[in-house]
Amino acid sequence: MRLYRDGKLLFTGKKTPVEVGSDPQRLPAGGDLKIGPEMPAGQYVLEAAVTDTLAARGSATLTQYIDFRVSP
Repeated sequence: MRLYRDGKLLFTGKKTPVEVGSDPQRLPAGGDLKIGPEMPAGQYVLEAAVTDTLAARGSATLTQYIDFRVSP
């Protein structure tokens, strides 16, 4: 997970392995990012990336982004 503001990287989360359960098509995972009152108002982008290290070509990464605004 990475958090950006005005194109600048503000935060990088640690990589966390996910255990494969009985259904490898569905991997339960989650986390949270707490936004405190000291966070400046503005536009932000949150990036979430998952890497499959067992993929056929060595590794495969899926990345999704969401933008959001912090209001004063």
